[in-house]
Amino acid sequence: MRRGTTPTIIINVTGETFVGSRVFVTIAQGKLLITKTGAQVGITPDIDHNNSVVTVSLTQEETLSLEKGEARIQIRWITTNGRAAASPIKTVNIAPILMDGVITYGD
Repeated sequence: MRRGTTPTIIINVTGETFVGSRVFVTIAQGKLLITKTGAQVGITPDIDHNNSVVTVSLTQEETLSLEKGEARIQIRWITTNGRAAASPIKTVNIAPILMDGVITYGD
């Protein structure tokens, strides 16, 4: 992931369809936590194979709040019957940019 961009993170999850679940995706770096939930999280279940694809998008402001180096990503979810679960924590490299700050179309 590169700072100052608007990436969509795609996470393939095996063994879970998230049907009837509330899903949280958290990116952490140091004390910084960026958590997406509800309409901010796209879920495409593959019920036949008990898998899902989870997508979240980040804003320029969010990626600019990250420092060059590593960040961690984890999914947590809770089902309607109260079963809470969490994925393993994965790491992602945060790449630098030369020009800092938010850019806009029309500047």
